[in-house]
Amino acid sequence: MPFPLPPSRIFPLVLLLLVFSAACKKNGPSRSIPVISGVSPSSDTIGAKVIITGNNFNATADRDVVEFNGVKAVITAATANQLTVIVPAGATTGPVTVIIDGAAAASANPFTVANFSITELVPSIVGIGYPLIIKGRLFDPIPGNNLVTINGLQVPGLAATDSQLIVQVPAAPVMASSGKVVVTTSKGRIYTSANDLIVKKATVTTIGGFQALSLQGPTDGPLNVATFLYTGMAFFDPNGTFYFIDEEVIRKITPDGMVSTVAGAWNRPGNTDGPVSTASFLEIGGIAMDKTGNIYVSNSGYGNIRKIDVNGNVTSIAGQPAAPPGWHDGTGSAASFNNPQGIAVDANNNVYVADCDNNLIRKISPAGEVTTFAGNILRIGGWGDGQGTNAFLNKPTGMVIDQAGNLYVTEPKNSLVRKITPAGYVTTLAGTGGVVGNADGQGAAASFDQPTGIALDANGNIYVTDYNGARIRMITPGGMVTTLAGNSSSASADGIGFYSLFGNPNGIAVNKNGIIYVLDFWTRMLRKIVVQ
Repeated sequence: MPFPLPPSRIFPLVLLLLVFSAACKKNGPSRSIPVISGVSPSSDTIGAKVIITGNNFNATADRDVVEFNGVKAVITAATANQLTVIVPAGATTGPVTVIIDGAAAASANPFTVANFSITELVPSIVGIGYPLIIKGRLFDPIPGNNLVTINGLQVPGLAATDSQLIVQVPAAPVMASSGKVVVTTSKGRIYTSANDLIVKKATVTTIGGFQALSLQGPTDGPLNVATFLYTGMAFFDPNGTFYFIDEEVIRKITPDGMVSTVAGAWNRPGNTDGPVSTASFLEIGGIAMDKTGNIYVSNSGYGNIRKIDVNGNVTSIAGQPAAPPGWHDGTGSAASFNNPQGIAVDANNNVYVADCDNNLIRKISPAGEVTTFAGNILRIGGWGDGQGTNAFLNKPTGMVIDQAGNLYVTEPKNSLVRKITPAGYVTTLAGTGGVVGNADGQGAAASFDQPTGIALDANGNIYVTDYNGARIRMITPGGMVTTLAGNSSSASADGIGFYSLFGNPNGIAVNKNGIIYVLDFWTRMLRKIVVQ
């Protein structure tokens, strides 16, 4: 039987064991604290690959924990100095945290979770064959690495940056149609437009002016044999008859395609009033019809305004044909104009005239009183918006009026389309003053090259002939500009959208069915556009 230790010996032994145990713990393996030195990229989308660099990571991926603002991420690769992770679903902008064996480190700067989305389609209404700009973020800057579809149809890419793609809306082998725009990048990001892209198919055909002009001048008759000279502004009456200017003559085309002369004669220029059979005109600038069927004519060559009543009698209602050009207000012949062009009539039979070389819009009351409605009294050209005579215009040319009494005016010199309210307030609907081009887009983002003719459809859409740009443009009531047809090559070719050609389109009108007629000045042809 072993001899028991006395209590005095037991206490020092226990103390020795405790000291030894503590010493063993101090000499055991130490816990390493991770350090984050960088997160690349510092901003990306859900599902994107992110590389975290630093020290004291665990090379065994499942021993590391990475969180994006508290949301755990999947680690796809790990070394002691680098972790490769995927931004997790549900992550929000905030710090990136690495946790190893309970020890944590956070990034010095927050990681921004970006929304990958299409922010804008320019234009939001696009014609066949024309470019579409897709704005957003985190696109692939290599065009071929972005697969773009419109309503499920893959479309060719033209250019790319990380914030913008440019594609072409195709006509062949399959024609694009309205629908969502979807972008899929090489990194697997998928972007879908919030709204449908509206695709307009404009089919252009030639319906008149096939025959060569004879020495006897323009001829009447069926459309397939009639000829035209120098065509200008135009309109449709409520019955679908198309009226248009042809140098010193006002002509019309009935719905069954018969061309005839309303008033004037191309070989008898002048300023003679009387029956339409003997009346004469010189360099007609604009024509319009009131609600009872009277036609108003701006007789530019003599600087006066004429009226053709429903009985076929021509009279002068304002201006001084025997006097030099002027700008004076007054009643009837006491007033003066300088190269009057576009003309429009409101529901109260007030007549508005684009007084081109005065840079003014004039108003003629039913009693024949002429006043200056818009444009500065010094007649200085410009593009400043404002009330009445505080606004600036520059060579106003084409003009049309809507049912609410708003005037829409083309300014070739400014490359603008302006809007004037019934109260006389002038604003710029589309284009930027002095900027010439053919860009589509919203309001000031669009550009024109000598907008001239102008017309309205039943929905309030505006159609403009871009004379020098050889294009037909559409403007929504909200100011979105779309090219429907033509491509700046001045020629004549039928086709769809971009693949049709015009030679200085001038007069334009839209009938009650939305069919557009365009008078091609230099080719002396009448073109028809059906928009779908």
